[in-house]
Amino acid sequence: MKTKKDQANIPEGSTKERISNAAEILFSEHGYENVSMKNITDLAQTNIASVNYHFGTKLRLLADVFSHRARDLNKERLHRLQECAITSKSGEIEIEEILRAFLEPSYRTGQESEHGKHFQRIMSQMSASPNSEVRQILFQTFNKVSQEFLSLLKKACKNISREEFYWRVSFIYGAMMYVHSNNGRIQSLAGSGFDAGDMTKAVHYMVPFLAEGMQMIATKKPKKTKRTK
Repeated sequence: MKTKKDQANIPEGSTKERISNAAEILFSEHGYENVSMKNITDLAQTNIASVNYHFGTKLRLLADVFSHRARDLNKERLHRLQECAITSKSGEIEIEEILRAFLEPSYRTGQESEHGKHFQRIMSQMSASPNSEVRQILFQTFNKVSQEFLSLLKKACKNISREEFYWRVSFIYGAMMYVHSNNGRIQSLAGSGFDAGDMTKAVHYMVPFLAEGMQMIATKKPKKTKRTK
């Protein structure tokens, strides 16, 4: 497996760097499950023994590639969320600011560099992966930041039940992941004149939309459906 796009991006650097960069390109273009160790070594122009020496397994290679690219994203998100926490001590927490602190860095990452584009695609693929170990890498990488995000959001949403809070959070994550994936569906429906890949506009419209949803009054509990015998 080596597309023309892959061939144009044959990695340079030390053996470890070539392996890591090759894996990033291939995981991004084809998904973790569809990439073999041989695909990676062919693109990195090295051998399986080198991958085993530096990373051990394909799963550990994925974890290394992903955590490395996520480091700066996590750092910025955490810094901005902590600024929101400081502000909240002196006044009311602004839900839009919390959402912006969490979402903006993630979407900007994919616009700034080729590495960022690869990382964003890998992140979308990992979130939908059928492999629980792959999803666990994603969860663990973002756990600290996500807990900080949810902690602030809970303080700003005091008038809804725990159950409704987490349903609303699931809608935030759903919207975030769908926009990240940019699978072409909305673009096909909208046609020309609409750019589903414009992440600046995505955040501009998404943040107030989600903030309104989080600030809605509590929803009436759903009626229990009667079971037919």
